[in-house]
Amino acid sequence: MNLKIIAAIPFLFLAFLSSSYAAGWSVKSEVDLMTNERMRQAQTVNASGHSLQVYRLNDGAKAISFRLSEQSPDVFGDKAPMMRVDKMKPFDFELIVDLDRMKRVTFNRSSIVVTYRAEPKWFSAVVYMGKNIPARGPIHDLVTGKNVVVRYSLSTGEYKETSFSLDGANEAITEAIK
Repeated sequence: MNLKIIAAIPFLFLAFLSSSYAAGWSVKSEVDLMTNERMRQAQTVNASGHSLQVYRLNDGAKAISFRLSEQSPDVFGDKAPMMRVDKMKPFDFELIVDLDRMKRVTFNRSSIVVTYRAEPKWFSAVVYMGKNIPARGPIHDLVTGKNVVVRYSLSTGEYKETSFSLDGANEAITEAIK
């Protein structure tokens, strides 16, 4: 899996086209001008300026990214975010982080594929390796739900929550990850 793309997303020089959906969901088709690889990304921005993205990597893996608004003074703490759609079971991204840490301890570090990336203002993680939309899990929840709440830890040790409407997410996410 080529997860270097996850790490490079904020730094790529990209050209993109955009399609809009209900409640602020849009699909951007981006081309990395260095490699000519195309990636589609479904995204929405809430009233606080925070954003949520779902995208497909070139190798077919599906990832979710959560970004804090640049206008917010907040930065992420040590814990990965959690996500809960409607009244469904919450998805804890910390499980992905823990699995990655376990792999790093168990195996040779040079052979590890990193499945998440965190920076002070954003977090991305691969959540699904299959084709199409999964029958369960966080992507399935996003395309079938009405609202998602993301809980994130701050560098002070406190927690905050923010929410996003999922009206239009089904169409946008389906287009982005096909």
